[in-house]
Amino acid sequence: MEAETEADVEYERLRDGLVWAGVDDFARCAHAAQRHVDGASKLAHLYVVSELAGRHAERYYAGADLFEKRYMTLVCKATGLLHEAMVAGRDYEDLVDAADEAVAGLVAALTPDLREPRSKRTHLLANRVGLAAEPAQLVMLADLQHEVISLRGLLGRNGDGVGLVRQRADECHELLAALGKISRSPPLAESVAATAAAVKSLERRCREARS
Repeated sequence: MEAETEADVEYERLRDGLVWAGVDDFARCAHAAQRHVDGASKLAHLYVVSELAGRHAERYYAGADLFEKRYMTLVCKATGLLHEAMVAGRDYEDLVDAADEAVAGLVAALTPDLREPRSKRTHLLANRVGLAAEPAQLVMLADLQHEVISLRGLLGRNGDGVGLVRQRADECHELLAALGKISRSPPLAESVAATAAAVKSLERRCREARS
């Protein structure tokens, strides 16, 4: 029998129901009273990002061995669920306790520096994401995909929100440009390109609304 790899061990630990219940409980406690940009529950956004990130991981790691694929899919799903936890005031050690070191590191890579002004904050985050490992970029893609859907809905029902939507769309555009590691991957290239096209469409609608 082959020796268990670290990925095998972590997969067995992460798939345990109590661990996943802990991840879910952690997210619920961190974001219970929060709302997303479109006014919907923040948790609803996080669950969508988690599922999308898991699907992206399954495609990106399709050629990997079974345990690596399963583990990285689980890591991306957990990171998607927890990717805004540090913004909500939780720290690295909290995330290690709720999930593991891999998830905590990815969440840290996806967390903007709130001490910086918003324009610089997005630029710094884009730089960090561009240098981050592929799983961080997979989760960022999932986040941006749902962000575009949320912004489209906000623009459709609130004409006064054009300025906010345009600002967020510009940020999405900059962050998408940082996903170089996965945008060159055949399984994800189409998704990245489609999301970029959706952002451009959103920017166009904002210009039309202001004209």
